[in-house]
Order: sequence, then C-alpha cells, then structure tokens
Amino acid sequence: MSALASIRSLARRWLAACGKNILLPAATLGRRRNFPETDTPVHILVSSKTAPMCVLAAQSLEWFSRRRWRLFVHDDGSVRPDQRRFIEDRLPGCRFVPRPEADARAEEGLAACPASRRLRARHNYLLKILDPMLISGAGPWLLMDADVLFYKSAEELAAWATNPDTFFYMVDTKESYAHPRSSLIARLGLAPAERLNAGLCSLPAGTLDPEFCERVLSTLEEACPHPMFLDQTLLAVAAGRDPSRPLPATYEITWAMWRSAGAICRHYVGAFKEDLLYIEGPPALLVKMTLPALRSRLN
Repeated sequence: MSALASIRSLARRWLAACGKNILLPAATLGRRRNFPETDTPVHILVSSKTAPMCVLAAQSLEWFSRRRWRLFVHDDGSVRPDQRRFIEDRLPGCRFVPRPEADARAEEGLAACPASRRLRARHNYLLKILDPMLISGAGPWLLMDADVLFYKSAEELAAWATNPDTFFYMVDTKESYAHPRSSLIARLGLAPAERLNAGLCSLPAGTLDPEFCERVLSTLEEACPHPMFLDQTLLAVAAGRDPSRPLPATYEITWAMWRSAGAICRHYVGAFKEDLLYIEGPPALLVKMTLPALRSRLN
C-alpha cells in the first residue's frame, strides 16, 4: 500500500470513528415523532455490526416520510443484549424479534417447505425475506436494510403508506442475482425485474407466500453459483411476476465517497460502506433531523 493510500485509509477510519461518536446524540434526540401512524409494517434485519445504524435508518425513514410505521427489527442471532436495549429505547414501540423466536416460527410456518428451511439456515440474508413474510402474512410490508439512510422528503413512500399497492424497489448499479438472467428465465419461465436491489422494497399485499418462495428456492438451489444473492433473486422474480416500478435514481446506490446533492436516501455499499455511512450519516442527520426535532419540542 502506498503512503498516500495509507493516509487515506487512516483518515477514513478516523472520520468514521468521529461519526460513531455522533451516533448516540443523533439517535437519542431523533426519537420517534407524533406523525400520522400507518398500519404497514417495516422489517429490518440487523446483526451486531448493523444494530446501531438501524436506529438512524428507522428514524430517518419516519422523519422524511412523515409517517410512523410499525417497526419490526429482526435479530440474525448475533445482536448483544445492550444493542437490543439501545434499539428498543430509541425506537419506542418497535417489535424486536429474537432469532430463537424467528427460528421457531419458521419451523412451523415453513414445515412444508424443505428448501426454504434449508437455505434459510445456511444464508442469513434469507431471514430478511422469509421471516417478515411469516409475520406479516399476505399483508403489505416495507423491507429496508439497516444501512439505508434518508436525507430528503420520501414522498413516494409517504404516498405508498396510504395506498400500498405498488412494488417499488431500488435499482442496483449492476445486476446481482443467484443465477445469470438467462438461467433464471430458463429455470423459472419468467424474467426477473432488472437490477433489483433488496435494500429498500415496498411489497404490496400477496406479493410473497411460502408456496411461491419454496417453488423458486427449490428451483434455484441446485448448482447455485451465487447463493448470497438468493434473497435479492427471490424479490426480483416476484417483482417480475407482479406489476413493479423502480424507485427514482434519487433513491441512491453509489460506491462514491459522498451521496449526490439530490439524494432522497442512500444505500451504502462496497468494502468501506460502514465507514462511509458513519462519516456521512450521523453528522448530516444530526443537522437535518435531530436538531429540528429538538427545536420543535422546545417551541
């Protein structure tokens, strides 16, 4: 590594550490507001690594959609007790779903779906699709990753909360599915949505059910070249089957250092995504969300 690259790496880590120190006041003051409530659930899968950032993700969604959602935070099995307390304290009213509870529900709800049970146990990313489906059933729900932060008014999601009849999804920088597109079409007989990213998706009622998931996953399991993308593929196939619409480019996925000026939200990706999230997220949201929330309480 060159000297310049070493300096950049050191600066990035230092700035990320500063951002993590800002997370606590940003998340503490940016508690949930008395926005209009929606019955539509939001499901977020977290690990011990993403648990802290999940609070800002959920708070920023509510602040910029001006809606109070039914929040479900799913533990992948690694979340520590202190992290669970942090989430529940700063997202009052959220439903924390421990991994043992989710496993027990999956054993019952997927009893007739051996491929789904088998792949869920092997690949944690499938927890964020199968587990919300088993909780929300046939109703609509919003899927969001813990590393998606909002920075501007999310009018599309605010409108969707009132009338959740459209499958919206973020558009990825490239297509990343468990099988190549040609193989998916040959195996399933339908074309998946193009470049769907599972970081943020709005699922209308009836989008997923255990039988559909089992049929797709059992077909894709054999000789699967990229099983880490099974969750994304499952959603892309569902979006290809049902009417769906990509979200505008302002719902951004970028590998760049900074988000675009007009970005409504950003899904942080890449090798340094956690550093970039902490460098950009807590300071910006402290100014855009937390301080305005504090001022409104004092007025």
